[in-house]
Amino acid sequence: MRKNSKLQGYLSMVLVAGALGTARGESDPAGDTFMAPDPGNPSGSTTPDIIEVDVWRSAEQIHVSLEFAGEIRPADDFSAVDLQVLGAIDFGVAADEPVCLSHKSSLTTVPSDLELIAYLDLFSVSQSTVWLNDGADTPLTSLPIDFGFDTVSVDVPVDLFPSPVEGYAVLLHNFHQDTWDMFPNADGHAAIVPEPTTLSVFALILASVFWRRRRNVEIAPG
Repeated sequence: MRKNSKLQGYLSMVLVAGALGTARGESDPAGDTFMAPDPGNPSGSTTPDIIEVDVWRSAEQIHVSLEFAGEIRPADDFSAVDLQVLGAIDFGVAADEPVCLSHKSSLTTVPSDLELIAYLDLFSVSQSTVWLNDGADTPLTSLPIDFGFDTVSVDVPVDLFPSPVEGYAVLLHNFHQDTWDMFPNADGHAAIVPEPTTLSVFALILASVFWRRRRNVEIAPG
């Protein structure tokens, strides 16, 4: 029984480590859309209700993926304006007193503590492309963007940013209903994490190291 118990412990350790390494996305509460600028003023609308945000970096790009509580449409689809998702996905670095404010800081009562370096302008979406602008609203380049039934995703090459970015904040808007949602909901911004596969491999390596150390202790004489 003792050996089985230890084996189960090892397996649990590996599974937990793997789960930590492969975990993707951060959840956002459903039903928290609001009337700007106060997030405490609920709108009751399902658009643009973010429920999951997944932002990570590799050596070549920063990947952004958003999931929503219901159907969405891009800015250039006027067949259902109450489903259009507009707004900005901001990238920058931490700053106690930012000079260039993020959209979250400038349009809501909740500061992001983010010095804005560049942002994806979802108001600009046209024919499956979106503009990446710098903090002064100067267009840098257009990029492919994918709108699914209830998702949107885009990859931004890291060499397109005017300077390195470490964090992000999201503020989205439906112009027709004048409703908003943001991420994160609390003060501050979210960190851009390493690519999930990199985390997964690292977690499994750690699990293997712990396994070997425990095994060496068990078989050591005395």
